[in-house]
Amino acid sequence: MKNLVKMVVSGVFLAVVVVGCGTVEKTSTSTQGFGECKVGRENWKQCKDGKVQWCHVLDKSDAHFHWSHECDLQGLSCVNIDNKGKAACVDETKSCTAADEKCDNNTAYFCVNGKLGQEPCGTAKVCHHEKGKAPHCVKKSVECGGHGHIHGDSCHCDKGYKQDPGDKKNCIAEVGFPQQSCVLFGKTATKKTLVEDFSKFKDAHAEHDTVYEVTLPDNKPAYVHFPVKATGNYVIFLSHTDVFDSFVHRNGKEVSSSGGKPNGKCADTTKDHFSETDCRIFT
Repeated sequence: MKNLVKMVVSGVFLAVVVVGCGTVEKTSTSTQGFGECKVGRENWKQCKDGKVQWCHVLDKSDAHFHWSHECDLQGLSCVNIDNKGKAACVDETKSCTAADEKCDNNTAYFCVNGKLGQEPCGTAKVCHHEKGKAPHCVKKSVECGGHGHIHGDSCHCDKGYKQDPGDKKNCIAEVGFPQQSCVLFGKTATKKTLVEDFSKFKDAHAEHDTVYEVTLPDNKPAYVHFPVKATGNYVIFLSHTDVFDSFVHRNGKEVSSSGGKPNGKCADTTKDHFSETDCRIFT
């Protein structure tokens, strides 16, 4: 007997049964980056193996790279914009003009040589777009709850947030996170085919914040993959109970999770959800 299940992954994101989180190694086709990570290059970015890496400088004796965005896993090209620390994931199939530049779902979209580039801002940064400048990610600040900036004596809030009625110097979400999953479950689901062979998990790729309908095999595991664009909290919402097993990194190691309860905002449709609070981008 087959089991029909709906699911959504949110970063604070979608996947079901067992999820492979992480990267798939591929060879980068990008141009030359800046090379060595060293003092004076803090937060510089460049491409390697189809992913963006950034330079972390602790002191003169400790400068090293961290992995950032997984371009190849999203079907995008990793492009070194210059050799002075600028790199991004670029969709070579999509042309880009100034009208396409925006902040959407905390991701900055901008033009790179006439093509659409993007940078997910993750959980530690927010997308910022001001007149005359391309959208970009900036560190969250304490002002405006980290979701806007002060203009005069009140906040100008980022997209998806509004001024707090009780505090004009604070921004709050227009729709709370649990409610967002309810809205997604109300949309038409995309059918997704799972894989039963874990080594083929990349063939069952799922995007964040999208509702999928999957058919689970009887008495055996099946897998769907979602990308980890930044270290942080990821949540899977499910239409049925007792179908989720665990989150699994691409190396086959299980990642601890918590949950197993309905979403209180729409318990009739979202009967189960699990979260993984520290899903990381692994090297």
